[in-house]
Amino acid sequence: MRGLRPGKDLRVKPYTLSSSNTVPGRTVGDFNAGLDVKYGVTSSLTADFTLNTDFSQVEADERQINLSRFSLFFPEKRDFFLENSGIFGFGGGGGFSSGGPAAGRQNGSQDTRLFFSRRVGLSDNGDAIPILGGARLTGRQGRYSVGALNIQQREQGSVPATNFTALRIRRDFLANSDIGAVLLNKDEDGPRFNRVAGVDANFRFGYYLTLNGYVAKTFSPQSAVPGMGQDFATRASANYQDRKWQFRGRYDTIGRRFNDEMGFVPRLGVTNTFAYMARAFRPQFLSRLGVRETRPHWQVDNFTRQNGGGLESRYQDFHWPFSFNDGAFMEFGVNPNVEEVRLPFTINSARGVQVKPGRYQFNEYFILWNTNASARVSTILRYSSGEFYDGYRRGYTVGPAIRLNENLNAAVTVQINKIDVSTGSFVSTLVTGRANYNFNTKMFLNALVQYNSDSQQWSSNLRFNIIHRPLSDFFLVYNERRDERAGDLLNRALVAKFTYLVAF
Repeated sequence: MRGLRPGKDLRVKPYTLSSSNTVPGRTVGDFNAGLDVKYGVTSSLTADFTLNTDFSQVEADERQINLSRFSLFFPEKRDFFLENSGIFGFGGGGGFSSGGPAAGRQNGSQDTRLFFSRRVGLSDNGDAIPILGGARLTGRQGRYSVGALNIQQREQGSVPATNFTALRIRRDFLANSDIGAVLLNKDEDGPRFNRVAGVDANFRFGYYLTLNGYVAKTFSPQSAVPGMGQDFATRASANYQDRKWQFRGRYDTIGRRFNDEMGFVPRLGVTNTFAYMARAFRPQFLSRLGVRETRPHWQVDNFTRQNGGGLESRYQDFHWPFSFNDGAFMEFGVNPNVEEVRLPFTINSARGVQVKPGRYQFNEYFILWNTNASARVSTILRYSSGEFYDGYRRGYTVGPAIRLNENLNAAVTVQINKIDVSTGSFVSTLVTGRANYNFNTKMFLNALVQYNSDSQQWSSNLRFNIIHRPLSDFFLVYNERRDERAGDLLNRALVAKFTYLVAF
């Protein structure tokens, strides 16, 4: 083949957007435009630039019921931050154990993330904050993995204009190990800043054993108070897994003044010890009964307050799961819990139900069943019961799903918690309905409808997408929130967005 020349590896994608936002008594229209640019610096190093960034086409967050006193984790869904996000991962990760509606444990402990991209362009309650623009460089150069991100966030209400910077470098060494460093910087208009610096190492020995560790320190005006060493976070972890056995262990310390405003740090001033052990069995007699594998496991997640503060939380899992040949899954077990509550906290704001200070020991017993998710009709079922602080809790989850054909699939998940404690009783209900219809390979309709009895609100997120040319889209998005009690409209938004990719 002759006369062929490579392109410049440059892609420019401008967008235009028109929106209408309605709150009771007022409707405001808006027109906006922006630009995304992607340039291949080398075959393995990519630069991205964004101006007047918009994420209006991204699916809304799935609501969660929080029955704990700590923040819940909501995953990142915005494409710009998801792309090459693994480069910014730090410390080997420890996993998240909160679980979804079909997990053995719900509202469990949450792992720390040093860099959490949802801190950029989103408020604490998930509302969008406009982004002026930014740049990102990610990829590999020889034995180095490189990540650099800078985003300028606009001012909105009480939130000042803010600049976010994340720098990450990692170098491979030995056969399959690496060592790296991270630097995070958050600068608000004025003298306020927040910085994090850390180093980590990940050692991989053969196919079975992995060792990880990191040390990180924060710098901010809030840290300029007495308390030597309390603005550090450290981790040492190990994982061993072969065809039959798996062992995991982790030891974390998080200082009381570890102020990471670009990360997800649900607890401060604690020492966390985690251990996990599992054994896989595949006996022939179970295979004849349709069971592919059973993997009983035990884990413990222990939190103690630093400086002799005593126990804060301890969670244990004794679970026995079964994976079936047809893709179905069953699990049953018990989750023992110990909570040392120093200050009262609210578990249901609608009724003002709180948990009083004290030491609580309680067990949750559960069984769950997931049928084959790839079948035309499937379902999720979960039942749990047991003590809950100084009262009792029963939990029910039902999640039928249907795949009618290659065009239509839909699912509804209902989670109900019936709780009685000394300060009150309530029923917490969360309904999540999802439907997807693919007209063809270029036209799609997605719907997400949710109801939360705690906030007493219905929310809808409808998204219509047409791919009018490769990597170029037209989006029509409708969002609405209504009060359950009177059916009154709380807010409504209609957005039309058009993108057009030009490649050089």
